[in-house]
Amino acid sequence: MDDQLPNQSGVQVPLVNSFFRWNLSALTATFVDKSLEMALHYGLGVDELVATPIGMTVGSIIAFFLGRNWTFMSKDNKISNQGFKFLIIAIGNLTLNWLLIWFLRDYIGMEDYYLMSPIAGVVVGLLYSFPMQRYFVYK
Repeated sequence: MDDQLPNQSGVQVPLVNSFFRWNLSALTATFVDKSLEMALHYGLGVDELVATPIGMTVGSIIAFFLGRNWTFMSKDNKISNQGFKFLIIAIGNLTLNWLLIWFLRDYIGMEDYYLMSPIAGVVVGLLYSFPMQRYFVYK
């Protein structure tokens, strides 16, 4: 059963607790990510499709270390193995976020980046990032 401690995945935190911790970690990483994106876009005039990957890169580094050390408490595997897996997931995360922002801007006609970026982040985070981190990166 997935809620037992420890489980076979190497994750040392039960599912519900890790989901709660992941949300707190995601909020922390996202705050840094989105703050940087907004500063680049609104402060320096950088296009949304350029600001997004820059902010996400910094946020991803924070998310990785929070995930390994606190969210999933999964330090059994080598950091390089987890880092490589996390990189694969981060590239997928970046791609999905970028595509969703592009879709919202160019096909839906949404103009407010303050709205587009968090919408993309929440959708991709809940449907892709959390499950992939728990069952692939930190297993």
